[in-house]
Amino acid sequence: MKIKSPVTVSHLYPAARHNAASAALYTVLSRLSPNSEVTATLHRNQSAFTLKFNSPANGIVFPHMFGAQTDGNWQIAGGRNDYECFCGKKPTEDLSRLLYTETGGNSFTYSFYGTGIDYLSDKNSDQGAYDIYIDGVLIERADAYAASRIRMTEVFSIRDLPLGEHELKAVNVVLNGNARRYMMLDAFRVFTDTGKSPQAAFSIDPEAAYKIYGDADFQIAAAGGSGGGTVTFSVPENNGVLTVTAAGMAKITGAGSVTVTAVKAGDSDFDPAWAALKITVSPKSVTVTADNKQKAAGAADPALTWTVSPALSASDVLTGSLTYTGTEPGAYDIVEGTPFSHPHYEITFIKGTMTIRATAVVYGDINGDSEVTITDARMILQRLVRKIDKFPAEN
Repeated sequence: MKIKSPVTVSHLYPAARHNAASAALYTVLSRLSPNSEVTATLHRNQSAFTLKFNSPANGIVFPHMFGAQTDGNWQIAGGRNDYECFCGKKPTEDLSRLLYTETGGNSFTYSFYGTGIDYLSDKNSDQGAYDIYIDGVLIERADAYAASRIRMTEVFSIRDLPLGEHELKAVNVVLNGNARRYMMLDAFRVFTDTGKSPQAAFSIDPEAAYKIYGDADFQIAAAGGSGGGTVTFSVPENNGVLTVTAAGMAKITGAGSVTVTAVKAGDSDFDPAWAALKITVSPKSVTVTADNKQKAAGAADPALTWTVSPALSASDVLTGSLTYTGTEPGAYDIVEGTPFSHPHYEITFIKGTMTIRATAVVYGDINGDSEVTITDARMILQRLVRKIDKFPAEN
């Protein structure tokens, strides 16, 4: 279906506006070019439904819960119905989420992506004036006075900002003694219209979507779009899975998933275009094989060692240990004491064998190592000669 503009995000999905879904939805909606078609799959109470709409040309309304930050003492205004303010009510409460403050100097800030913004709230005879800053620069003092209350109206508007990230800040100014002291916070209407055309379909080549830890560095490619803007790639910092240069050369740093974003810059005719691709890096499969060992019964254990195939990447080291149970002569399995593990590897273990040799008395074993050797034979001969020398020769 198509939703007539202006669109109010809280009306699209009220239950999501108080959780992390609101931030994700805001990120998407605030970056749409006018009249872009959007399809979203939303989940509520374990059920999914699809919402399809065109972004309006005259802005999308975002209630203040979508990112506004207040400074100072603010309270919730009561006695409002959903249709009397953009921010509506919490699903389980009677109070609206409309905020107000009576203190001069209290303020709010709101970050947005676009070319313009309307600050939407109440005007009334008890409302003060607000010093409005855009990107840290004082723009004007907006007067919120009206002879009688007007709800959901424009208190401040600005257009023709460069398309990008901006911050609006409003500071309450108390007037006429304390008679005009109220500042109210309801919603914002954000505009992304630049007067330019949206680019053609722009996407990241899905060939890079699946990799294995240990794979060589690879190039991420994007295709489509319009105009001559440069394409740049990025991933979240310290994501633990992938690093990528602005030109799209990727290096795997760990197993897991990360979303790569590509931006094709706008030019004199076209708005910027965005594309995203989720890249999943699977753990590398290796086999740990315990080395076979042997010893004499009662002797000290040899070091229990293992081999890994194929070899680990770079300086990676597995954690884990080997053990066996047995003291009598025989063959015993060498198994994992502490299972081998590493976050970037899928490990298969193959046991080894510990062979314990018997330590029964071995005739001729002079030095006690349970083996008859040349050294033992020489010692026996020397002892025998000494004993013969003690007897007198027979006549």
